[in-house]
Amino acid sequence: MGKIKLLIMTDDPNGFTGLGRVGREIALGLHGTGKYDINYLAWFHPEERINKMPFEIHTTEDKTNRYLYGDDIFDKVVDKAKPDIVLSIGDPWMVGYIPKTRNRNNFKWMHYLTIDGAPLYPPFIDLISNIDCVVHYCKFSKDVVEKAIPTLNAPYIYHGVDSFVFREMENRDAWKKENGFENDFVLGCVARNSTRKNLIELLDVFAEWSEDKDNAKLFLHTNLHDTAGFDLEEHIKNLDISEKVPFTRGISWDKGIDDYELSKVYNLFDWFVMLSKNEGFGLPILEAFSCGVPLIGIDYASIGELGEGHGVLLKQNEYHYASRFNVKQAYFNHKELMTTLDIVYKDKSLRDLYSGEAKRFAIENQWEDIIRKWDELIEDFHSNRKFDRFLERILKNENNIRGESVSPA
Repeated sequence: MGKIKLLIMTDDPNGFTGLGRVGREIALGLHGTGKYDINYLAWFHPEERINKMPFEIHTTEDKTNRYLYGDDIFDKVVDKAKPDIVLSIGDPWMVGYIPKTRNRNNFKWMHYLTIDGAPLYPPFIDLISNIDCVVHYCKFSKDVVEKAIPTLNAPYIYHGVDSFVFREMENRDAWKKENGFENDFVLGCVARNSTRKNLIELLDVFAEWSEDKDNAKLFLHTNLHDTAGFDLEEHIKNLDISEKVPFTRGISWDKGIDDYELSKVYNLFDWFVMLSKNEGFGLPILEAFSCGVPLIGIDYASIGELGEGHGVLLKQNEYHYASRFNVKQAYFNHKELMTTLDIVYKDKSLRDLYSGEAKRFAIENQWEDIIRKWDELIEDFHSNRKFDRFLERILKNENNIRGESVSPA
């Protein structure tokens, strides 16, 4: 039997977004098995960027940002690559156009689905029901979707981490000293500066809590001026904490540092703080765990799932609905966070306790093992050993597939 022709579609694997990094690891891992002929439709791939991947990259041809997710070239790429399977990765609305494409009956569609909050937006139900094989990021996503679609029994596969790259330094104290953090208590966050990630409230709480703690630092690996979020540099100045908030310079949502350098950043942290209002997975959490850095986060969505037993979870203080998709976002209580910070600041043994558990969790989710799960799932899907929805759809000759395209405005 020949190689399985696989078209992967998500953010550029040469870039630094979360989707791009996940797509890269899955594509490279499957390519390394020798079983797949891979093509990759890359979202957000600038013309000047060199493709370093060992497979062909297809990029959107429209430069007006109207077709960010491949709408303009999808059929053309399918015509050329002739995939057996299309594996798309991302939010439902990013791929809402696929059911109406000209080539829809010429491939099996597998989608790695991120759901970052509840409830499921009702217009997504028809779209998800028309995917031949759904794979969830985590159990939270599975539970939310199957509450709305009880007949869907789809697997979930976590993201992975490479603990050879992301690992705790044996000389971490020396590394902190070398970078000017000797005897400092360092909170850290690796996240995009977007409203959902809620870095601005983290700064508010940190400013109040650290007022009488000269050795407290909050290290932000983010773009302080991202247009998707806030002017954090100005906010830091207003809070008068510039000396306490170091940050990585020269990065953006699409410009970062390599994984080895990022591992060094995590090794500066005593605790990783993630206060996202809703989260689909949170790859930096797993990377921090692999470096022995435990979590402080809100007990909601994937953060609560990944953080259980690997750090301190804050209660969901209240919910607000957000975005056009009517998803609930969780908010934390500032006083509870300040109390938590007091506890972990004074009791250093808590870090040691949770650090060990976090590292064990990371070891259980190595990319090498995750790729084996994907390989087995895709082979079963391709041979229809465990999936019959694709055949049912073809036999019914559903040329006009239900569901409108749910694309961003």
